[in-house]
Amino acid sequence: NTVVERILIAAGVFLLFYTLSKILPKAISRAVYKMPDYKNLEGTAGVLKAVIRFVNWVLAAIIILDVLGLESVFTKVIASAGIVGIIAGFALKDVSSNGFAGLLLKAQRPFEVGDWVKIAGYTGVVREICTGTVGIDTICGQIAYVPNQNVYNNAFENLTRFGHFRVIVEMGISYGDDLAKVERVALETLRNLPMIDKPEDVDFYFVNVGSCTYNFNARYYVKFIDQKSMLRAQSEGIKALKKAFEEEDICVSYNVITLDFSG
Repeated sequence: NTVVERILIAAGVFLLFYTLSKILPKAISRAVYKMPDYKNLEGTAGVLKAVIRFVNWVLAAIIILDVLGLESVFTKVIASAGIVGIIAGFALKDVSSNGFAGLLLKAQRPFEVGDWVKIAGYTGVVREICTGTVGIDTICGQIAYVPNQNVYNNAFENLTRFGHFRVIVEMGISYGDDLAKVERVALETLRNLPMIDKPEDVDFYFVNVGSCTYNFNARYYVKFIDQKSMLRAQSEGIKALKKAFEEEDICVSYNVITLDFSG
């Protein structure tokens, strides 16, 4: 009778944990789908449901073995599981690191799907944020999958977050030009560009003296839409400065090469 009672109790425990294995994952899914950004949390929800199922059945196995009086089997299983766990820990180190980094990305949200980013040497639009990787549609027309741990182990840039981008134009003018006039013409020209986001923040600095030029940096903000808009703004700035300098008789200098044919 004792054996029969133990078997019946073990069967009851199994049914209880079987029911929990069905109810708990569904409850998590319902809670996630009620959130406004549930699509970005589907990967995290999947990991959480897998962990709950695993813990659920481990507890079920422990209790059932104890009810059946198989403590010695349970001890051997635990010892074997410890060894297997150590091996699995080394083998799955990167997988677990990527998974944990993925959870941090979901929680902290340093970037969203659709943002322009620079991550691990790739520039492009975030295609998807998964539990293990971040997918990027690169400017080269390829899809790059960056492991999440690489995102957190290195610096990355979100180009979309502030909605604007600073363009830097580098040029040089000849020694004979009036530097104050050059600065005035450059600032007036750039502040009147149609794509300028903050005209009052346009700035101009002479940065060094070259072999035949005074070199300067002109910096201005433009609204960031995509990489093409950034390159277009830089191109338009260069063309506008060249045209304005020509109209004001300011010489955009270039290196002079002297060829000696006397020998």
